[in-house]
Amino acid sequence: MRYADVVQVPVTGPLPPELPAELEALKTRLAVMAPEDLPEHEAARIGVEISAIRLQLKRLALEREDVAEMIDEVLRLDPPPAA
Repeated sequence: MRYADVVQVPVTGPLPPELPAELEALKTRLAVMAPEDLPEHEAARIGVEISAIRLQLKRLALEREDVAEMIDEVLRLDPPPAA
């Protein structure tokens, strides 16, 4: 039995290549901000965006665990040949 016959892996797609650089730039900008640099409505909007990012990261972590479990299951069903 082959992996493709047993498991359907959900496709989330790759991260856009510019995302890590954008997140790093955002982190740098936020680190040097003083409270008076950010209007209250902007702070609330950023808080919502940060919460969304955290949820996305949690979802990705759960998907990674699911894929690891699927791989373990497939290896139990069809172990690789001995060397």
